[in-house]
Amino acid sequence: MQKAVKDSRNPGFDVARAIAVSLIIITHSTSILGFDGSNSFLNRIVYSNTTYYGLGLFTMLSGALQMRGKYSVLGFYKKRFIRILIPFVFWATIVYAISSVMGKYENIHSVRDVFVNYIPALLFHRINVAYWYIYLILLLYILTPVFIKLFSHKRKLLAAVLVLWIVIETLFGIKEPFSTILFYAGLYLLGFFVNGLVKRNSWIHPTVCHKFVSSSRSHLFTFSFG
Repeated sequence: MQKAVKDSRNPGFDVARAIAVSLIIITHSTSILGFDGSNSFLNRIVYSNTTYYGLGLFTMLSGALQMRGKYSVLGFYKKRFIRILIPFVFWATIVYAISSVMGKYENIHSVRDVFVNYIPALLFHRINVAYWYIYLILLLYILTPVFIKLFSHKRKLLAAVLVLWIVIETLFGIKEPFSTILFYAGLYLLGFFVNGLVKRNSWIHPTVCHKFVSSSRSHLFTFSFG
């Protein structure tokens, strides 16, 4: 069993994952240095691009790696619960407690307020703005069995949905938070689609496909509204 899993591993996705993680690290490093709020050349070239492509590529890889193979829905959710949800709730609770003591929340003025507001803060993304991607990826994981049911044997339908996604993203303005959800859900499905195209020893396809879609979307947006 272990040998079969090892043989099915695509080194290309490992390279793409390393690129995505590196870009995300650069993003947070430049943010700490204060480059994210400036209009400097460094901000436009380095920070904006690493943020945009790093998270996008990581989301696409998640779709490629999660939406493959055969497993039970219960087993899929159980694995995600243990690996992601439990650690997230643990650390989010610690951050919530520390932030409450430091007076970071306007609606918390007593110990009672801390307990009363904990569950709503955790459920509705009110603990820390930096956690937005965790909520997004958890939503995509919840929808993954549905995506697999719809598209695992209907690649033409998936291709049509992706084309429609690019058109909507390019030509229509959608309000937040639906715009962000739609954008990353499309990349998640794109990863699933690309996983069916990438040959075993090819590493360039994941990064190139993401770059192509992202660039096409940007250029079309500029052409339509610029």
